[in-house]
Amino acid sequence: MGAIIRSDRESDAVRTNIITIIGGLARIIRYQWATMLLIFIGIACLAGVYAAVARPQYNATATLVVESSRSPTSQSTQTPADAATESANIETLAEVARSEAIATAVVDKLELYNDPEFIGRDPNSETEESIIKGILRPLMASVKVLLGRKELSENDLHKQAVNSLRETLRVRRVALTYVIEISASSSDPRKAANIANTAALEFVKFQLESSSLAAKSAGVWLEARLVELRAEAEATEAAISNFRASGDPGSEPQERATLRELATRAQTYRSLYDAFLARAATMQQAEVPIPDARMVSVATAPLEPSFPRPGLVLPIGIAFGILAAGICGWLKERGQEKVRSAADVKRLVNSDFLGSAVVGNLYLDREADSVSKALQGQFLLPSGARVSVQQPQSELAAIIRNMRVAIDASGWDRESKVIGIVSACAAEGKTLVAANLAQAIAASGSKVLLVDANAPYPTLTTLLTSAGSHSCPNSAVGTERIHDLALYADHENLAFLPNYIDRRDVGPSTSIPSRQMRDLLKEARSMFDYVIVDLPAITGQPDVRALSSSIDHFVLLIRSNSSAQHKVAEALEMVPQIRPLLVGTILTR
Repeated sequence: MGAIIRSDRESDAVRTNIITIIGGLARIIRYQWATMLLIFIGIACLAGVYAAVARPQYNATATLVVESSRSPTSQSTQTPADAATESANIETLAEVARSEAIATAVVDKLELYNDPEFIGRDPNSETEESIIKGILRPLMASVKVLLGRKELSENDLHKQAVNSLRETLRVRRVALTYVIEISASSSDPRKAANIANTAALEFVKFQLESSSLAAKSAGVWLEARLVELRAEAEATEAAISNFRASGDPGSEPQERATLRELATRAQTYRSLYDAFLARAATMQQAEVPIPDARMVSVATAPLEPSFPRPGLVLPIGIAFGILAAGICGWLKERGQEKVRSAADVKRLVNSDFLGSAVVGNLYLDREADSVSKALQGQFLLPSGARVSVQQPQSELAAIIRNMRVAIDASGWDRESKVIGIVSACAAEGKTLVAANLAQAIAASGSKVLLVDANAPYPTLTTLLTSAGSHSCPNSAVGTERIHDLALYADHENLAFLPNYIDRRDVGPSTSIPSRQMRDLLKEARSMFDYVIVDLPAITGQPDVRALSSSIDHFVLLIRSNSSAQHKVAEALEMVPQIRPLLVGTILTR
């Protein structure tokens, strides 16, 4: 039973991993499809262009077979040592075919030292390009002198042709057989076949010349040895004749021994002379030396290029394009890691997801009485801040209702609630959401104070007041009351507290006096049911941390497909007081 449960758990884990991987791939394709498509099309087009314009290379192969050094009757009794020796001999012949001597012979035979394919230029060409190069050659020569280079001589061109041929020529043993293949590549199929055949013939010729040279050397040595042996034999025979002529050679035992020794030596020299003479006669009667390898298949001009092959290049290009597009999409997605979905919000922020809506910019309605109302201590919310009331079926109105429910369900036991609207980065829609939330709550009958605490970018103050007419200098803060500072809408339920920083001091690094603002928020609790605070962005501003002790709840706004996940995480770490007081997160777009 336990094994079955364990197996079910493993299956569920595998299924979960597969779903996660598929979901990740779908996410990458969804958000990075444009980049991936561009990369795929680019690589596929490059592969097509390369297959169309690349200079084709043709490969031709000549085949040789190596003659076994063992007789047919001894093949069945071949030992492992004999097999290793035989294999080493074949590999040695293959290395000889790769040698510089064979390449040099082919270059000389085919005059490849004049072939532009092997030396990089055509010394005898009279084309327009060569004329231009001829005009520029003195300048190029001067540059080469300055760089410490010199013009290539005929010997240098010959060496370059040999090196190029050795790079082009391929010699390989076919598996563990006695067959050796010599292949050559060229842009001309006939030239490729000609080079391969010439290399094979030069290799066979090299074997014949080596065998002939070895035979000649052996013949010279035998002749010299025959002369020496004949001279020794004649000298010994002459000594015997002189010894016999000097008297009675058999009268004394010592003389008989000397005579026998001379006779034995003369017989030995004569036997050696006869044997070497027979060997020399056999070598002279021998046939032409047989090479170790012979050509069994000549190279023919190939009909199709071996490289590039459109039928192979294009599929490889498409496959590589798909792979590169996937990797680039994954890297871009991993590098950006934007917040895009409710799942991202729950994983990153660990709060309720209140919804997603299009949030634009606030703008001032140029109504006839807007300025006069501001001068009289009143204000008129822009139309963008009245969406939650005037368009109750809109996405934003639904999100505002979700916010209201989340705030009321938070269980806070205070009579009034201070709600901070905050975001990690700037320009994520805080001001519009704060204004709509205040308007919606006020429309339900509750008394609401909308506070512009965004010192760096006081959008509400700029829109709802005439140019600085209700800005209070810092010296007045603390003596002025909310009743004296606030502006009221047409109905008494909604009030607005402008930002009291002098407009001339406003900038990205502007901050508000935290103590005075905390005092104002404390006073506002006794006057209003809800206080909606439009806070600055967390990143780069100390105001949110300074005011966090005066805020009952926070609502976090994140710009979908714009805000980086690490930026949001860093912002929440900068002000750890936000997480416990967070009632929900909104994605704006």
